[in-house]
Amino acid sequence: MMKILMISGSVPPEACGVGDYTAQLARSLRKIGVDVILEKFRFLLVRYEAKVYDMVHLQYPSLGYGKSLLPQLASIFFRPLVVTIHEYTQTHFLRRWSVFPFLLLARTVIVTNDHEKNALIQRFSWLYKKLEVVSVFSAIEPEAEVLLPEFREGIVYFGLMRPNKGLEEFIGLVKLLKNKGIHLSARIYSAMPKGAEEYYQQILRLSSGLDIQFYINEPLVKVSAELLKSKFAFLYFPDGLTERRSSFMAAIAHGLLVISNSGKMTSKRLSTGFLNAPTIEEAVTKILIMEDSPDVCIEQQKKSLEIYNQHYSSEKISQLHVKIYRKIAGKD
Repeated sequence: MMKILMISGSVPPEACGVGDYTAQLARSLRKIGVDVILEKFRFLLVRYEAKVYDMVHLQYPSLGYGKSLLPQLASIFFRPLVVTIHEYTQTHFLRRWSVFPFLLLARTVIVTNDHEKNALIQRFSWLYKKLEVVSVFSAIEPEAEVLLPEFREGIVYFGLMRPNKGLEEFIGLVKLLKNKGIHLSARIYSAMPKGAEEYYQQILRLSSGLDIQFYINEPLVKVSAELLKSKFAFLYFPDGLTERRSSFMAAIAHGLLVISNSGKMTSKRLSTGFLNAPTIEEAVTKILIMEDSPDVCIEQQKKSLEIYNQHYSSEKISQLHVKIYRKIAGKD
């Protein structure tokens, strides 16, 4: 049995999407027989603990690392090393260059979509031999049966309490629905990272006068139960929907009808799993069409669930990781 040390800058209960996903990946790998220990990055502790494992798998970036370059320094001692780079093209150019030590030292570099892979190869042509594309999956497993859309109601936002995560757009959508006299219950399920309190107050002021229920830092079991009751999710991303968005994966895994926006990194496969709406006005139009078309809702939910189960489930993604680990260990 392989022994894997999984490292992230943040781990639950800290609020971090990468941390939640990493914890879920570790649990999923254990289910299929991989001995995984998840550790929050601490330079000295992790530096010495790494020696007792067959492999080190580092997830980067995450909120807990901050601006520190200690993970890059520590990677000198990690042998063999696998690094998952969750975000590259959409980061500040200094952050993009900061991953260079990982590119040099890792036996395998995992990225979440083909656009990121191509961008890295364009800059570092020698990297193609060690690059692998592996999507993320839902950091929350459904806690009960996925019901048909006709037995669900309301629209939700699900994600971190941070700027550029689609919260302002969600509130704008709810405001537009209200102005048009359309009643649709609205709920926000969010985790609040350290330092986000002021931004949360801004969001509360922005949503003043709107009937939006806020659920902050709730246990994932409760969030799952609530997502299973909801019909729509509106998830807006500045760079468009991609395979690195675990909030989207959670939404379709729970049978929600997702309205989002496509971008240059949105794959053809992924585009069939949601309703594309570049603006909140178009999102309202999509909601009205779906509300009047029960059969279309069922068909869209079916397509989304099929895409998730065939390509993005925890079982599928975990098996892809095992394949990478075995290749590095020389067992294939």
